[in-house]
Amino acid sequence: MEIKGVLDQLHIYNRTKIQDEKKDEVRSEEKATSPGEDKVVLSSRAKLLSGIIGKAKEASEVRKEKVEQLKAQIQEGTYLPNAEKIASKMMENEIDLFL
Repeated sequence: MEIKGVLDQLHIYNRTKIQDEKKDEVRSEEKATSPGEDKVVLSSRAKLLSGIIGKAKEASEVRKEKVEQLKAQIQEGTYLPNAEKIASKMMENEIDLFL
């Protein structure tokens, strides 16, 4: 099962988190200096989170068939996961979060 699109988005989110917080602070200061004017500004962090949520929703519908197939294999006792492949992917994803 490949969820790389979501993990890639999460990786980008983690890398830009601090930068976005600084930008949000600057925007907050700018808001305070312009009285009488209301406006909504979405940070790049909020936009990124929205993209992550969208990808997750898309993935869940696309993968429905695969999930049903795996459920059937598990119930029948024919599902044989490749432990080495799973562990390898888990390590790759962990490493990607910190690079």
